[in-house]
Amino acid sequence: MNIDKELRDQEAFDEAPFSEEDKKLYTLLMAELDKESEIRIKPTFSADIIKKLEARKRRETIWEFLLFAAAIAGVVILTALTFSIFTSNATESVDLFQNSPVGPVIALVVLIVIFQVVDKKYLKDTRLKKRLNQS
Repeated sequence: MNIDKELRDQEAFDEAPFSEEDKKLYTLLMAELDKESEIRIKPTFSADIIKKLEARKRRETIWEFLLFAAAIAGVVILTALTFSIFTSNATESVDLFQNSPVGPVIALVVLIVIFQVVDKKYLKDTRLKKRLNQS
């Protein structure tokens, strides 16, 4: 690298002459830059990054699938428990629920509302924000 040529080019770009101190600093800077080794990137760098990103996406997809399956299993179990508890207690205490499906239907509606709120607040919004941040 020709330091004198670089100085002239920089002076022309700045449209102002350098002071002696600026010339010394610029010369020192260029000398230090010449000492730096060249950065080399492997030819497979981008392919390696893509592989890592694909593996990460696969892991996240599997994790989301497992969480979703666990949530569905939890809903089924909780619903069955709620129905069994509700029907056993309701038939003993309230005549309205003895021979009609009103009690289980009310319990099911309440469970659906609770699960929808939990899903909206904790699952969908979180996943959406995470996906938007990755883009």
